[in-house]
Amino acid sequence: MLAVSTGIGGASAGIAVEELSRLGVKNMIRIGSSGALQPEVKVGDLILKVDDTVVSSNSTLASIIANYNSGDQATLTIQRDGKEQTVSVTFGEYKPSEQ
Repeated sequence: MLAVSTGIGGASAGIAVEELSRLGVKNMIRIGSSGALQPEVKVGDLILKVDDTVVSSNSTLASIIANYNSGDQATLTIQRDGKEQTVSVTFGEYKPSEQ
């Protein structure tokens, strides 16, 4: 699961899972203006696990994060610059965009 900043408007769930297949991106999460994650997750990070659960697809990540509420904390295992590490994150509140 690759963390990217897309600049796309619209609603973002705590960690929004989006598919941009037209651009060749198969698995990603959107970070940035959504307030979904604190700055511990950076553009380009690969999310490998949420707590002890392996992230293998968009649907896996979506089902994992569906069990968390705003304010809940989790440990993410990520790969950044080719190195595996863990970061602690707090899930943000879902805030639909005003259109």
